[in-house]
Amino acid sequence: MIKKSFLIFCALVSFLFSGCQSERIKGFIVFGKWDGVYVAKKDDPFVLNFILLSDSPLTNVTSIDFPEIAHAIDDMQYDLIEGDKYKDFQLFNIAVNLHLKEVSSTTISKITLIFDQKYKETFPIGHIKLVVGEKGIFTPQNEYVTAYPNTQFFQAKLKNISEHTIHIKRVTVENSFLQIKDIKINDKSEKQSVGANETINIYFNPWC
Repeated sequence: MIKKSFLIFCALVSFLFSGCQSERIKGFIVFGKWDGVYVAKKDDPFVLNFILLSDSPLTNVTSIDFPEIAHAIDDMQYDLIEGDKYKDFQLFNIAVNLHLKEVSSTTISKITLIFDQKYKETFPIGHIKLVVGEKGIFTPQNEYVTAYPNTQFFQAKLKNISEHTIHIKRVTVENSFLQIKDIKINDKSEKQSVGANETINIYFNPWC
């Protein structure tokens, strides 16, 4: 088994919210902003998660779109999943499986929600680069987990999709509002290497 050193830069969700008061939907919707790079093998979907907060149940959301890359989307499925509720606000996660056409890379910074199949609202979501390639190393598993309004628990789970054992030298967090609480490889804190098909869980606490 070939061993390689790999420096992980975790570009994590930054909860710098910008809200949108819509005259059409008469509600308040705010998305978390992401900055990161996703790598998927050819013919595999990009697994994306978008966190938002709303004061309405969003039962009239009939579809979503990414207007910047609409021409490059081959197929897309999504689920709108309810999370915690705090006072008058509901936390949601939009889980997306996205297949792209023959493009090597593209970037998205906006998401559009379509209401009642006719009204559209577009929201900023940060800067997310999607790269199609055969040399992917880590890919997100399941979903990112957090809680509102107190982000006391935040977890990211990554799977080694390469054929190599990756030695973890250190993990850098670019979000200054988060600090690393623990790193577990296959649920063991003392391990320092991630083998093929093994997972790494990164647990965070917010800075006080």
